Amino acid sequence: MPKKWLILAAVLMMTAPLLLSAAQLNSPASRDLRRMESLKEEVRHQLVMLSYYSVFDWITGQVKPDGTVVLTGEVARP
Repeated sequence: MPKKWLILAAVLMMTAPLLLSAAQLNSPASRDLRRMESLKEEVRHQLVMLSYYSVFDWITGQVKPDGTVVLTGEVARP
């Protein structure tokens, strides 16, 4: 019987952080972080999908907290 309690305690200890993080998912800061990550992924996707993008190009994108996207780098073809 003590083994069952140990297993239950271990499961509760592993899931407690998940429950706490689930409660924080709806906070305004968390929503802003998700929006920023989504915007970063969209910028990356759009850069990769450029028709003249090649291995000789170096393009980076930075997303600022206000949502501004800054592109820098060098390209082989204009």
